[in-house]
Amino acid sequence: NSIFLRVSEKMELTFLKLLSSLIIWQNMGFLDMTVPSPTTTNYSTQKNLLVCRFKVYGPIPKQKKSMEIFNSESNIIYPNDPSKVHEGWFYSMGVLKLDGVLDLLSESDGTLLYSINIKALLSSEIRQINHSIFQSSNILYIGIIKKLRSDYFNKSNKPFININDISIDTPSSPFFIQNSKHKFNELKHCTNQRIILDFDLHIDFEDWFVALLSLTSREYVGMHSSYNKSNSLRLSKKIKIDVIEATFNSNLQKSLKQIGFLGIYTAIHFWNCTWARSSVVKSSKSPFWREEFDVDAPLSWESFEILIKACLKSDDSDDSKNFKLKKTFLNFNPKEQSQYNFNDLLIGKVKITKTIIKDSNNNGEIWIPIYNYYGNKVKVGQICIRISLNELFILSPTNYLKLESLLLQLPFKKLINFFKSNKLVDGMENLEENSSMLLDIFQSLNIEDKWFSSLIEEELNDLQSIFNKASSNQHSKSTENDVLMKTASANCFNTLFRGNSILTKSIEKYNFRIGQEYLEKTIGKIVLKVSNQGLNCEIDPNRIYEKNALMRDAILKSNFNNLLKYMEETWKTIYSSSADLPHPIKYEMKIFRDKFEESCGNLEKELAYQLILNCTTGFIFLRFFCPALLNPKLFLLAKDHQVGSNKRTLTLIAKILLTFSNRGRFGAKEPWLIPMNQFIEKHELELKDYMDKITNRKPETFKKHLDLSDTVIRPEINIQDQELAKELPSNPFLIDKYLRMTQFSSLI
Repeated sequence: NSIFLRVSEKMELTFLKLLSSLIIWQNMGFLDMTVPSPTTTNYSTQKNLLVCRFKVYGPIPKQKKSMEIFNSESNIIYPNDPSKVHEGWFYSMGVLKLDGVLDLLSESDGTLLYSINIKALLSSEIRQINHSIFQSSNILYIGIIKKLRSDYFNKSNKPFININDISIDTPSSPFFIQNSKHKFNELKHCTNQRIILDFDLHIDFEDWFVALLSLTSREYVGMHSSYNKSNSLRLSKKIKIDVIEATFNSNLQKSLKQIGFLGIYTAIHFWNCTWARSSVVKSSKSPFWREEFDVDAPLSWESFEILIKACLKSDDSDDSKNFKLKKTFLNFNPKEQSQYNFNDLLIGKVKITKTIIKDSNNNGEIWIPIYNYYGNKVKVGQICIRISLNELFILSPTNYLKLESLLLQLPFKKLINFFKSNKLVDGMENLEENSSMLLDIFQSLNIEDKWFSSLIEEELNDLQSIFNKASSNQHSKSTENDVLMKTASANCFNTLFRGNSILTKSIEKYNFRIGQEYLEKTIGKIVLKVSNQGLNCEIDPNRIYEKNALMRDAILKSNFNNLLKYMEETWKTIYSSSADLPHPIKYEMKIFRDKFEESCGNLEKELAYQLILNCTTGFIFLRFFCPALLNPKLFLLAKDHQVGSNKRTLTLIAKILLTFSNRGRFGAKEPWLIPMNQFIEKHELELKDYMDKITNRKPETFKKHLDLSDTVIRPEINIQDQELAKELPSNPFLIDKYLRMTQFSSLI
């Protein structure tokens, strides 16, 4: 038997409460229910900010034997003593209330496990954990950071920081709040008072991050006696670290080989904890990473460390010979090894100070000595890094009202010309940073469509003369017109896509921001399959070193079939998911095609269509799909950089996909790729159909099947302090609007 309930659209929050309650009751069953009803707080009499099901890492009551506990990663941030507190991952229903209390309910029977006092925290103690730690961007750290507090309160030479009712070790109210009906005495043994939340959807992560921040104690700079919310002053410290490569001395290389190392990685270490790490590189002589990390440093920041670690074979950890090597050469202390992973050996460290950052700002890439982690006087190698610190003071939101009004009415053409004429987008670093800043500002103001339209118009102005010339000669000899068509097409494609501009850099970031989840569920599956299968797809005869001609031909045939299967699967994945491509990306594609059709209005119909199709395919393939295949780690689709045959396979897939999107053909320049022309010809009509669908020229024929979060209705977050709400990161996308406006002001 079934019943159907319909809740009014105006009662969305009520619907979410009902749904969460039904989910809890559904999990109780009939035979396993141990209590007649959930012994939870009566939420009907209280206002809740958010309700969500997520995975929690935190203390687990011993009496909750029915709870499903997941395996614990070895890189948990601030682990507690396992002999005193039982911790692990478990699913819970979280209820965040307006009074700042987060209740964690048991998913098995709906009872209250314990509560978290969010108002006992500083805003810096709600942190997004870097993707590299748990291979997810949806994880939040919530808890007291002792080193942060000691830095704030123990140094009299620091600028005054306005924080109310917060102390170092003993907050005015406890972090963990006991369930009065079911005491959880182990909580008092938690030396590290924190929990970690893992959300299934990134939109839930964004909602909770903003809501939690609204309940914490904000951190401002200024005299305590003169503190006023309307005249507050925030200090932003953005650190960008590019860890490039390292070299080690011969003694260390020899020791690492003797103890059976599997690879070397770096870890960004501050507040006595690792918050980000690089991928593992299998080299003991000169590992190369080239990985970039962004760190939001607190007001009290002075220095941090880059740790260099070696992954060891797990069966070597108890070997007496290897242990002796670790102890004699590296002064190894097994008790200290538990900071990240017991089997990962700390072989060196680099302390990063403001002096080093200043040196890097002046000289770019710098080499810094690596010292033994357990003895600063022993140098074991050197590391090449590039690092920058951007410090800005941010005024209260009321001070930006006039600037915000100005930006909403600004003629974008003049702004683009201003940035170009003043060389603010010259050089790749300036181009990327300032393009990103402008996109953030206009996206936070909800006028990114207008911004993209202006950028496209500016790009197309440079091509108008070519189109006009082709139009005036369209009745001339066909050979001459063919030359003009090819010239127009080549110039259009090269200018708009292969070159770097404010438009291309903005669209790259926008596509990634909007479409990362889509990429993960499409291209990510291809990357994972290539990585797991490890099939050889090399079809260049010059790269096949088999001397026997028959054997070489057999290898090439087998490799071609492998590559063709990957190509078919890649295109099928893209083509069949046209309905799932996020709407904002489709809308920008439509704007671009509309603008381009206006510019090609005087051209012969077929010529215009060819130009339009070539440019619009480049927009989505060259700047979205192909980069994700070429560098899946950068797009959060893989844990480590792809190497060897897997990297080559993904490069070939991207190369063929790009040629296919251009509707080109392989020829004498790369004769070994000519057989792939059959793939291009087979799917050419599908490509046209795909482009017509995603630019709103044809109705969609496929149904959505990827279950993306952009189809989920988001709850309205009721933040009572509207002035504070303006200061918080934007939702969605977590853009610090007033930080970006401050950067903009400093440029102009």
